[in-house]
Amino acid sequence: MLSQRLHKLQKSAWYSEFAPHFLPSLRLIYFHNKSQSEVAQEFNINNQSQVSRILKLKQMLKQIREQVMEKLLQILLKKANLNSSQGVLDANAFDSLIELLSRYLDETVFIEAAKEISTGRKYKKMTSLFSEKMRYYLKYSQPK
Repeated sequence: MLSQRLHKLQKSAWYSEFAPHFLPSLRLIYFHNKSQSEVAQEFNINNQSQVSRILKLKQMLKQIREQVMEKLLQILLKKANLNSSQGVLDANAFDSLIELLSRYLDETVFIEAAKEISTGRKYKKMTSLFSEKMRYYLKYSQPK
């Protein structure tokens, strides 16, 4: 997901110059507890709003949630030896499964992550499971 966003920035007529700052900006936010305003100052970006448009944290979180939901659903259906071509799972049971998975992911991962990116970070640590996984990814992703 992050590599796709970086690639899109690199190809953007408006934001390509900021592409080299994408991963370092995320590192400042997730490792060093910096606000988007502080990120803007660090990289001489006009303001917090521009950083927000470059990073698109809420959109990224939503897309990652969708990918995780899809992957988890595939794993569960495979474990149960079900797939859409078999038609074994009725529509109501499938809808219930999706609703249950959605609620589970939101409660365990994404509600807290959304709160973290929606509030000011001046004295708030990024402690959600999502933030932990983001730090792990950022630690091992290139370029640094």
